[in-house]
Amino acid sequence: MRLTTNDVAEHYTYFYSQKYKSPDYELKYSDKSLKVSEKFLSLFIDLMPHADTTNLWNYCMWQFDRWEDVDFKNQYSDRIQFDWIFGVKAFDLFCTRDKKMDWIFKDSKKLKKYNFNRDHIRQKALLRVSEGFDYEEVLKQSYLNTETGLADCIDNDIFWKPDSNICAQCKYIKQCITILKDNYPKIYSLRKKK
Repeated sequence: MRLTTNDVAEHYTYFYSQKYKSPDYELKYSDKSLKVSEKFLSLFIDLMPHADTTNLWNYCMWQFDRWEDVDFKNQYSDRIQFDWIFGVKAFDLFCTRDKKMDWIFKDSKKLKKYNFNRDHIRQKALLRVSEGFDYEEVLKQSYLNTETGLADCIDNDIFWKPDSNICAQCKYIKQCITILKDNYPKIYSLRKKK
């Protein structure tokens, strides 16, 4: 599943609300911020054609870590703005970062105080299931292309489906098909016929 402006808004809303302890905050796109988001996605997907929510999460972690020690005494705002994270200048800085240092923001002690946790976004996605979203697709998307995602699919018996866009993108598709074939041969043969 391709990243969307909704994914960008969801991630910004999550990071912002955790950092500023504003649980009711929700980004509402203005025309300007929507254009910023669309431009960001085109650049991000050009950089990483198979970008997913894991890549977006890491991008946000890097950006929020970058702004952590900045003192906001200016006329505009005392909080991190959307375009400071997703604007072209912010994206360019991300592209020119020293990638060997990425481990620092992934284990940032500065950011630990905000309790950033990917599972929080995942739980929100699972809540959307009750609003008519496909439960399996939401679960599969949560940790797409990760060993955790494969383990989730196994634990929840939501194996490969030929019509799933998420399955088509997953780098673990061969293992998943093999597990399905070995453990549920009748289901495998039905799905293979589609």
